Amino acid sequence: MSIPTTARQYSFPELGSYNNLVVQDVPVAAPRANEVLVKTHAVSLQFRDLLVASGAYANSQVFPSNLVPYSDMAGVIAVGEDVKQWKRGDRVSANFLLDRIYEEHNADIIASALGASTIPLLNQKPTPLSQSLVAIPDHLSYEEASTLP
Repeated sequence: MSIPTTARQYSFPELGSYNNLVVQDVPVAAPRANEVLVKTHAVSLQFRDLLVASGAYANSQVFPSNLVPYSDMAGVIAVGEDVKQWKRGDRVSANFLLDRIYEEHNADIIASALGASTIPLLNQKPTPLSQSLVAIPDHLSYEEASTLP
């Protein structure tokens, strides 16, 4: 995967409705040493995404402006030189809660959820997500894999 210089980014300049969703071209940087860049091929919409978009999700008043939505995705990655568990071109899906694959949920863990107040998925920007990714089985399409938790 060659790294593009720009990508399309979906965001909500303001919450309240899916009608507020806009798309724009944004610059893309190569991943730094400990980062991965996920080129999103598919997202799956969850009821939570509707709540976030409408402003009805818990703590939505603290979400960043120009919120980049969605938490469930599948794509292919480019990696920084210090990322050892993945290689360029691996097919991956993100864990909804960053760094929290085995723990019980609490307020801190919920605050790390993708698609709300943390690292957005539809922005094509490098992030330190490498430990929060899972490999997509070969028999699944990107669309199917985007529905996995």
